[in-house]
Amino acid sequence: MYKMIFIFVLIFILINPSPAGSIKGKVNDAITLLPLEGVQVSLHVLIPDSALYGNMTGVNGNYKFTGIIPKKDIYLLIASKTGYKNNYTRVDKMGSQDLSYDIYLVPDTVDQILGNNDSSFIGGYILEPLSDGLYQPVENSEITFYSEGVTLITSSDNEGYYKVKVPVGLYTIKVSASGFNELITTNLPVEAIGLTYNAVLYRIALSVNNSDGIFPYSFVLFDAFPNPFNPATKIEYQLPIECIVKLSIFNLLGQKIETLVDGVEPAGFNHIIWNANRVNTGVYYYRIEAIPLNNASHAFSQVKRLIYIK
Repeated sequence: MYKMIFIFVLIFILINPSPAGSIKGKVNDAITLLPLEGVQVSLHVLIPDSALYGNMTGVNGNYKFTGIIPKKDIYLLIASKTGYKNNYTRVDKMGSQDLSYDIYLVPDTVDQILGNNDSSFIGGYILEPLSDGLYQPVENSEITFYSEGVTLITSSDNEGYYKVKVPVGLYTIKVSASGFNELITTNLPVEAIGLTYNAVLYRIALSVNNSDGIFPYSFVLFDAFPNPFNPATKIEYQLPIECIVKLSIFNLLGQKIETLVDGVEPAGFNHIIWNANRVNTGVYYYRIEAIPLNNASHAFSQVKRLIYIK
């Protein structure tokens, strides 16, 4: 009798190794707040990139995924509908639990929705002084924003301009750029009306020997951070020797959409900021190609993935 019970319990455990979870919610228009019918909703694992489930909302805008086996992966919920911008929602704790996420799709005709009353922005110009008393923009400077529970990063464009959406609060802003002294400003209050923060960077005075003599031993393309990201992410890499370097961004079709680095770079640790404001949300790839100047047969190439969300 006990043997039969043990066998039954063992079979049940093998068939049901762990309880399954579910995720459900409603998809609404972000302007009218009305439910949207016919929205394609899919659930993905970020690594590897594979669609787990697909779902189409009905007249009430509801979607639901069930039977999701617990995993340690990070999930991505994607909602798309013609006439609306795609929505990407990161889900970190999927598994043996029931979760609820309501999704709000922004019409294509709307550039940006500021959000609720807790949302604001920081924007401005990053400049350097010239000898004639005028200023010129600093392109691709890295601007990092720190607040309680918030860390955001963006970069300046070719006019030195940047703008990022942030929650209201008290911020510390760090601005850095290659060849310039770092600038840190603390205790900056950001209210609902936003904050204009302009920064002036000063170039580092070069000495006869400004090298610390530390060089990497191998080629490495590091994981971008943050990832998923909005609107910018930092891509770091290291070179053990002087190389011709090309770092490019590709879409899912393999089409090159932007070249971030294209030229000769010395041995050492390098990074670049990619600001994705000019492209649609979605999955992208970044590839590095490094060819040593003294030995082209030791060329290095590697590809990694990025996810741009809004």
